[in-house]
Amino acid sequence: MAVSEAAANCAAKQLEGSPLGNFFMNEENLNEFLYLTPGTLKMTTSSIASNIKIFEEIFGPNVPIEIDLSYRDMKFSFAPDTDIDLHVEYILQMRVIDRWGNNGGGQFYDEIPMQLGGKVELHDNIIHGEIKYLNMNIHEKYGQKTQPHSNQLEMTENDYRSFLSDFSLSLNFIKKHYNDVILRTGIPFPYDVPEFYTSVAFYPQAAYFLFETESEFKQSAFRTSLEEDRYRHDNDEESMNPYADDYDGYSMSPGYDRS
Repeated sequence: MAVSEAAANCAAKQLEGSPLGNFFMNEENLNEFLYLTPGTLKMTTSSIASNIKIFEEIFGPNVPIEIDLSYRDMKFSFAPDTDIDLHVEYILQMRVIDRWGNNGGGQFYDEIPMQLGGKVELHDNIIHGEIKYLNMNIHEKYGQKTQPHSNQLEMTENDYRSFLSDFSLSLNFIKKHYNDVILRTGIPFPYDVPEFYTSVAFYPQAAYFLFETESEFKQSAFRTSLEEDRYRHDNDEESMNPYADDYDGYSMSPGYDRS
């Protein structure tokens, strides 16, 4: 199945503004987003001050907050160069809400140009990848803004620059956390069909999803390279390759005695 850049951009446009294109970050969702045990992180001005300190200075200490995230104008590029499978540009829409209603109900709202790029692999319904960059997409001619999109909180230019600096460091933390903790072990695909071996290949302007039966996969011209890629970073070096010809289907089961 081939997915063109135009088709991916169209799908992103359809999701824009819908519930699927919106992420409401409260305490529960924050921990889920970082794959942490519920309650590990709190969502208050003080708990996030080590990452973004300006809201504690404006709203006060230990004030519960929520962050409403959405996007617009998302554009995909497939395999723009040999080191990147997927490049995404979008406008991040961020609204920070003080749940106690301080500052006369004023809210922080900004629209930040972003870019994301990395390597993506899909083998046996498990997504592996590496985020190469996740950062603000600074305009080459005009540079960075000096105030948020809506300045109800009357941020000074220094306040806003402090926010942008902290936000940039937070993006680096998110990238490192996903690479080291989440993507390294893999993310299960939304479906699991044992009868098919699913993989994806990126080429300029298109991504190709391959759905193969076990026999088709064994005969595939891509078999060798896919096996090497799949097991290169496997943490279990002693496990048997389930696609090897001598694999009996049982030797990896707990308590099985092959003798």
